[in-house]
Amino acid sequence: FVFSPGRTFFNLAPRWAGRYQLWFSHRLPLSGLINSDRVNIRSGPSVNFPIANYRFLGDSIKLQGRNNRGSWLQFIENGELLWVWNELVDLRGDAMRLPIVRPTIEG
Repeated sequence: FVFSPGRTFFNLAPRWAGRYQLWFSHRLPLSGLINSDRVNIRSGPSVNFPIANYRFLGDSIKLQGRNNRGSWLQFIENGELLWVWNELVDLRGDAMRLPIVRPTIEG
């Protein structure tokens, strides 16, 4: 769920059963294109997290957050928080302007 009153955007994302994370941003989310044939999409920002899905060359994603170093990027799809390695996405902007977010499960 994304709500945009004026120039402030905020997201309400499911975090775990019955609970949500709310974050604010003054900019629209970044978008990016997957730049590899088949990319593992993870449930958290590390290869230690399980593979939750896959994306393919040219797929578009709207990024919502990043880990502290910006090496992993978070996006939401069908209410699920997902993560992708930064180098596997051609960004349309600077990843470091995304808010820092934390994983919701342990890897």
